[in-house]
Amino acid sequence: MKTYIEDNNLEADFDHWSKASTWTNAETIFLINGIEPSKVLVEEKNYIEEGLKCQISEFIRVDKHQKLIERARIDGRLERRNHPIIAMTWCDDVGLEVPLELKELVIAQFERQQKRADELQGKQ
Repeated sequence: MKTYIEDNNLEADFDHWSKASTWTNAETIFLINGIEPSKVLVEEKNYIEEGLKCQISEFIRVDKHQKLIERARIDGRLERRNHPIIAMTWCDDVGLEVPLELKELVIAQFERQQKRADELQGKQ
């Protein structure tokens, strides 16, 4: 049986997002719940409200997680936009599960960036 997320084509594109230089806090929370931020945060249809009204578990978790991440920002633990590795580290610190595929892609991207930075540093 298809889920609300599948029916509305809201599955997160982890490959794309792993390459982003930063994630907003809202993007982070949608991504760790497997929901495509570019659709739920931009499109005119209010997927969030509808998902909550229909008691869709992913949207209920998003609602709770958004409160946690906003508190972390207020407390100075996160900025409004964070490097994906920082966002995932915070999730790990507080026990929010990050999908393995997303985690692996972000780590691989971070390692590529570090390797490139090291190469550039060696050329100077």
